[in-house]
Amino acid sequence: MKKIIALILTLGLTVMVLASCKTDYDPVAKAIGGKTYVCEKEGLGGDFEISFTADNRYSYREGPSSSYKGYGIWTMQDGLLLMKDRSGYSLVFRFAIENDGDTLVYQGAISSDFWYVKIEDGTKFNAKK
Repeated sequence: MKKIIALILTLGLTVMVLASCKTDYDPVAKAIGGKTYVCEKEGLGGDFEISFTADNRYSYREGPSSSYKGYGIWTMQDGLLLMKDRSGYSLVFRFAIENDGDTLVYQGAISSDFWYVKIEDGTKFNAKK
């Protein structure tokens, strides 16, 4: 009887652990993790870049002349890439992911504005080659 209870508890624990895995984000993490994206619009003194890690972190700089470097965490929400700034400001940026993760399309109508560079709705950020 004790063996059956132990087996049931072990099976239940295994199911809970597997259910808590972030499998929804794995394909996105593989698609954008480790990539740097460059805005099709010129930044301050050069490229406006956003870089992502596979562990749901990001950083961006609106150009080499920008004194501000934003950073935070990213997740997926309602089919969009959601970037929440963690540098002390309540900024939230949303992007559609296209071309198997090689292109991000800024959703300006439902996003915060960037600090220095005005990015229009639909502006593309392309993976750096």
